[in-house]
Amino acid sequence: MNRYQELLEMTRTPGDDCIVWPHGDNGHGYGILRVNGNPAPAHREALHVFSPAPKGKVCTISGQWTSGDKLDAAHGPCHNRRCVNPLHLSWLTRRENIANGKRDQNGHVKLDVEEVAEIRAAYATGQYRQRELAEQYGVHNSQISRAVNGKTW
Repeated sequence: MNRYQELLEMTRTPGDDCIVWPHGDNGHGYGILRVNGNPAPAHREALHVFSPAPKGKVCTISGQWTSGDKLDAAHGPCHNRRCVNPLHLSWLTRRENIANGKRDQNGHVKLDVEEVAEIRAAYATGQYRQRELAEQYGVHNSQISRAVNGKTW
């Protein structure tokens, strides 16, 4: 089974929980796979299969749209970059994605108050390392460290 088929199988019956892409990422935390020999973001492919491109816009293999604004496969409510659950994704323009308040100008995920509380509680149990929490929440290790040590919140 290739990675694309694995993605299809993973997202067949998505449910409420995150479906975390178990393979490589693009260096920025987003899952990556190959489609027709080209690298493609796993979350974008999951959303495209589950919810095809909006009318009047056609997705190309490069992730560009042939008309109108480029659309992002935006994460929410989990904001976990490795999540490929199509129920956690939606098509937004880049402007909408930034305006939703969950990403800064560089496209890095921000944690909200509830997520920080969850992270602190999970870390306090001693069962999770900061690196594991960073992967789970789709953020850089430094954000977890600042949250756990009370430097950001």
